[in-house]
Formats: sequence, structure tokens, C-alpha cells
Amino acid sequence: MKNICTIAIKGSDCGFAAIAKLVATRLLIAISKPQIRQGLWVVFDQGLSSVATFLTGVLVARSAGKAEYGLFVLGFTVISIFQLIQRSLISVPFTVHRPHIEQDKRHSYLGSSLVHQFAISFFSMIGFALTAWILRLTYGQNSIFLAVVAMAMVSVAMLFKDFIRCVLLADLHVKASVTMGLFINITTISALLITYSYGKLTVFSACIILASCSVIPASVIVLRIKRRWKIIVTELLGDFLKNWHFGRWTLGSVVANSLGIRAIPWIILIFCGREDVALIGAMMAIAGIITPLMTGIASYLTPKLANLLKTSGQCSVIKAGMSVSKFAVAAGIVYVLLMIAAGEKFIQLLYTLNYSGHGNVLVVISIAVALEAVNVPLKAILRVTHHPEIESYGSVCALVLVIASSVILIPLFGIMGGAVSMVIGKAVIVFFYLAGIAVVCQGTNSASIQKGETDVRKV
Repeated sequence: MKNICTIAIKGSDCGFAAIAKLVATRLLIAISKPQIRQGLWVVFDQGLSSVATFLTGVLVARSAGKAEYGLFVLGFTVISIFQLIQRSLISVPFTVHRPHIEQDKRHSYLGSSLVHQFAISFFSMIGFALTAWILRLTYGQNSIFLAVVAMAMVSVAMLFKDFIRCVLLADLHVKASVTMGLFINITTISALLITYSYGKLTVFSACIILASCSVIPASVIVLRIKRRWKIIVTELLGDFLKNWHFGRWTLGSVVANSLGIRAIPWIILIFCGREDVALIGAMMAIAGIITPLMTGIASYLTPKLANLLKTSGQCSVIKAGMSVSKFAVAAGIVYVLLMIAAGEKFIQLLYTLNYSGHGNVLVVISIAVALEAVNVPLKAILRVTHHPEIESYGSVCALVLVIASSVILIPLFGIMGGAVSMVIGKAVIVFFYLAGIAVVCQGTNSASIQKGETDVRKV
């Protein structure tokens, strides 16, 4: 009996070794493919961007009080809304339309998109300037006024950087995009750490670092590709209407989605105060550390699916996107389990004991982030197959439920009520996206069957 057990154990060890060898071989084969390597570089770039964004919030929270950090959180909710508007009206339409535009018209289309980008940056700067003026009249504190002005500069710089990155990835210039991203992230992290070590890091100084480290490399890229863009005034309106026709549904979904989640800190401000805004901001920062990573995957996946649609058709796009979503489900489960096991330790380590005792809130928000990770490939499928209206309908429904549940739950349960509202919103969107893709698949299959019957009749 003992010999049998020994043989079984050895056999299982050999089995595990064989499986490990097989997995390693498959990984090496996958990494050897140029497309996989490019994707990994994009993910790495966004991972470093995630570290830079996360580190900024952590260092500001450690060097400033909860009230000042709460202002920082509120300001970045506004910046993120402008980023989403820019992606909806410029970046996503540019990525989808770019492969289908004739070669001789691509220069003018890029020039028009660049002008549209500066217009959105201008409106974001005006919005922050008005906010700074109102806050100065309300609170009478120059520090708040300067912080909001600095956030306006960050908004313009980050919008510009995101657009240039979109242009590079749309043409599949992954190396240039990653090089720019690495330079921005490394210089940002270094400048933040140096400023923090000297005890000079404030909301204002952090914003100045973020803005300057983003806008300078992006400007260099624009000058280097100046032969590829041409501004034709007579085509500005036509190109905008083209983007608007596609992006209006995406804009509706993005605004609805962003207003739902980003309204939660403002609702907490109304019912609980700025210090609780700092708490929910810290929990969202830790749970959302993978959000820029998801943005990078979306930035890489969308142009890939757009080119796949042109070469292989809609069925291939849906199949590829759903494969990525299955991987996102598995990664999301692992991520939530990690937060359950070590979330409270992360809070104490990063944000000091002043923010501890809210590990359960962190776990709930991490569930919302995991659901958003599943949404990324589903959203890319709907956009590339030209069904952004499904995305819009789902986001509007989620917005209504998030606002209603927040107004009810936050006065009763504080920041935990806000976390639960986030999960509700993301779950509703997943349901709508899956239902919409099912409808698209059914339409695709019906069209294929009809085409087959027509071909048979011709024969």
C-alpha cells in the first residue's frame, strides 16, 4: 500500500511538472508573437501610469490633511469627466474611423481632431477657472484658489497627453506610445518623490508636476509628426459632425456612467463632509489602482478590434472580445480575493492609521472595479461593431440607480452606502452589455444564414 501511495505521489509530481512545463511553453510561444509583445508593452506602460497616479494621491494624502486631500479627490473627479468626454467625442471615433479613411484625407482628419482636442481643453480650463473663482468667493482662501487653478493646468495637460497617445496607438505605433508613456511616468514619479522628501508636496505642487511632466513630451511628439497633420478650416465642422454622429452615443453613456460614480464623492460631501470624501477617495484610489491598466487595455484592444472588423468581419470581433472578457472575469476574482486578504494592511501602509478601519469598504469598491474590468472588452465590442447606443442605454439606467441608491444609502451607512451604489451601477452595465452583444450576435447569425440561402439559390 505504501509503495502504491509513493508511486501515486511521484506520478502527481510528474503530472504537475508536465503541466507547469506546458504552461511555460505556451506562455513563451505567446510572448514570441509581435502582437502579444506589443500588448504587453502597452499594459506595462499603463501599469506604470497607474503607479504614478496612485502615488500622487498617496503622497498628497500623507503630506496634507484630510480636508485638503478631499479637495484633491473632488478636483480629480472633474478632470476624469473631461477625460471621458474627450475620449467619447475625439479618441474613440478617431480610433474607429482612422482605418477606413482614405490615405489622402488622413492628414486633414488628424488636424481637425487636434483642433477639437484643444477646444475641449479650453472648455475644461474655463470650467476650472470658474470653479476657482466661486471657491475663492465662498471660502476666501487663496490656497484653495491656487489648488483649483493648478488642477485646471493638469486637466489640459492630461487631455493633451491622452489624445497624442490615442493617435500613436491608432496607427499602431506602440513603441513610440510606450516610450512617451515611460518618460512621462518615470519623470513624474521621480519629481513627486523628491518634492515629498523635502516636505514641499502640496496639492498645488503635485498638480504642477503632473501638468509639466505630461505636456512637454506630448508637445515633442506633436512637433515630430507635424508632417502627418494638416488643418483645413473648411473640414473642421464636417469632421466634428462625423465624430459626433458616432460619439454622441458613447458620450451619453460615458457622461451617464461618470456622473453616477463621480457624483458619489459629492453626495458624500453633502451628507458627511470633506473628511469622509477623503476616506472614500483613499478607498477608491487603492481599489482603482488597476483602472489605468484597464484603460491601456481598452486603448490597445479597440484599434485591434477595429482592424479585425475590416479584415475578418463582425463574428471575429465578438469572439476575440469575449475571450478577453473571460480573462477579465478570472483576473477580477483574484483581485477581489487579494483585497479581502490584505486590503486593511494596504490602507494602513499607504495612508497611515488615520484612514484605517475601512477595509470592508475597500473590498466592496474592489468588486465594482472588477466588474468594470469585465466591461472593458464588452464596451470595445459594442463600439467597434457600431452599437454605442446599447452602451448609452445601459449607462443611463445605471446612472439613475446609482444616484437613487446613493441618496438613500449614504445618509444611512456613510461611505459604505456609496461603495454599494458603485457595485449596483457596474452590475447593471455588465447586464446591459451582455444582453446587447447577444442581440448583435443574433443579428449577425441571421445575416449569415440569409446570405447562405441567397448563395444557394444563385447556385
